[in-house]
Amino acid sequence: GSRVWLDIQMNAIQWDGQPAFLLTLEDISRRKRSEAALRQSEEHFRNLVEGSIQGIVIHRNLRLLFANAALARTFGYDSADELTRLESVQAMVAPHERERLKGYQLARMRGEPVPDAYEFQGLTRDGKLIWIDCRARMVNWEGERATQLFVVDVTERKRAEEQREALLADLRRANDELRDVAHIVAHDLKAPLRGISTLVEWLGEDAAESLGAQAREHLAELRRRAHRMAAMLEGILAYSRVGHAPGAPEALDSGQVLAEVLETLNPPASISVTVTPGLPVVVADRTRLTQVFQNLVGNAIQHLGRPSGHVRVSCRDGAEAWLFEVEDDGVGIAPQHLERVFKMFQRLKPDGPGSGAGLGLSLVKKMVEQQGGTVNLRSTPGAGSVFGFTIPKRSPPLRDAAPAVGGGHAERAQEAGAGAAQPVPGADAETGTGETGDAHLPH
Repeated sequence: GSRVWLDIQMNAIQWDGQPAFLLTLEDISRRKRSEAALRQSEEHFRNLVEGSIQGIVIHRNLRLLFANAALARTFGYDSADELTRLESVQAMVAPHERERLKGYQLARMRGEPVPDAYEFQGLTRDGKLIWIDCRARMVNWEGERATQLFVVDVTERKRAEEQREALLADLRRANDELRDVAHIVAHDLKAPLRGISTLVEWLGEDAAESLGAQAREHLAELRRRAHRMAAMLEGILAYSRVGHAPGAPEALDSGQVLAEVLETLNPPASISVTVTPGLPVVVADRTRLTQVFQNLVGNAIQHLGRPSGHVRVSCRDGAEAWLFEVEDDGVGIAPQHLERVFKMFQRLKPDGPGSGAGLGLSLVKKMVEQQGGTVNLRSTPGAGSVFGFTIPKRSPPLRDAAPAVGGGHAERAQEAGAGAAQPVPGADAETGTGETGDAHLPH
């Protein structure tokens, strides 16, 4: 009961002396199905092409053969038919780009390597320049080779990129100027400040017997403030240097770097410092890594808030970075102060012995981020704090052991220090900041 398509041919003939007709029947159902499928395929193709948001053009030797409506809209033409009447696709290309794109086309026709994706400046119907992102490929068109192009107007994106680059250039220039100003100001202020400090000392020595109790108290306060100002200037100089000329990253034994820092800090016997064995080899700037350890470990030792305690340095193997932590069992930090500790000139206790300028932890943050890492802080008041930082993993896996660091160096550091914790050595142009931070303080 199924229907079929038949092709019928009828011819007049004589049959037994009588006129008759000869009919020949051919089943053409398969051909009809193929024709229907072809029409449907063409309709789907037309819908896809005409409904595409991408401009599509097909040309042979730069002569335009086909264009869709999106291409006409992109270049400001009323219809695709109007486009196909152009003498050459070069009419849609900015004059200064035509030789380059013509060279691409000739090389493509010769089968030579040529970019399949590129950007160029196009020319609209009214003479306006636009940026075009283009993808090209060779196709068969009516039995001959031709070039098919998919184009998208990216003018807004290019404009946004140019604005972003201009803003970044302005930001870099402003940062450089600010850093230079900070360095110059801090450096120039050190000389008069030294003069003030010297005069204060002379006054204290020459008039020691004639000064009353209140005058001596005022003189002591002046010394403290001069010391505080000197520490701030050193901190500003150190902070301005961090972004100036970082050293080249190199493979470093972080355990050995930490051991050298512990020998410099010389913690007292009442404060134990332990280091987990097997600290990794990392790729970092040696000076910056030394400064980070100096500030974090020195900060933990100096501001435990009690005569004795424990500091532990450890490292975990993260997915993409090494995760270092400096943990102490000191007084901890109140939750409302956690956001302050990494900001410049933020201290959690007033001026006094051992107080710095409040730049140590901000320097740590800047140095770690400059190396592509992050910093973090966890703290519980009365139970201690954990300062963590990461170093991107560009190094060999963890070594099996580092006995000189985990055992010997930390213990020798404890045996060597019999007095109070020593502050981190003063800043100079390359190695230090004079800051140990002020986060581990009573609140």
